[in-house]
Amino acid sequence: GYREPLNANEQSKKDDNPLNVRARIENIYAKNGFESIDKGDLRGRFRWWGLYTQRKPGYDGSWTGDENTDMLEDEYFMLRVRSDGGALSAAALRTLGGISTEFARDTADISDRQNVQYHWIDVKNMPEIWRRLDEVGLQTTEACGDCPRVVLGSPLAGESLDEVLDG
Repeated sequence: GYREPLNANEQSKKDDNPLNVRARIENIYAKNGFESIDKGDLRGRFRWWGLYTQRKPGYDGSWTGDENTDMLEDEYFMLRVRSDGGALSAAALRTLGGISTEFARDTADISDRQNVQYHWIDVKNMPEIWRRLDEVGLQTTEACGDCPRVVLGSPLAGESLDEVLDG
């Protein structure tokens, strides 16, 4: 059961499974643009699909805790792509490079968790970006937000005869 009162993250998850927002991104928000995005999705559920609003230019990190988040939010997103264990195929790397070139102003960062982060992502491009990532086995699911993260693997998985468990 739930313990009441719930914090904002838990209430949002209780109201709607955060993973359901992908359908709204593809079928509503990508077609109707940033202004059509529900604030509950924008500031919570989008993160379950690797999307954060990008801070508007001119606001440094000291503004992050400010309560007026509307003034800080740009209409572009930071998108995080998972690469559990940091292993990427040549096809995946080419796809990531193409997304950077076509949708992220030639930018891509590698995070501490070995994920790839893009900036300047327009919500209108998300269906195509997800299609390309799906083709090479990459995903943005649960790359951010209040969800399970940081899946690590041993480079020796499957090699040791006495390992305790291996998939």
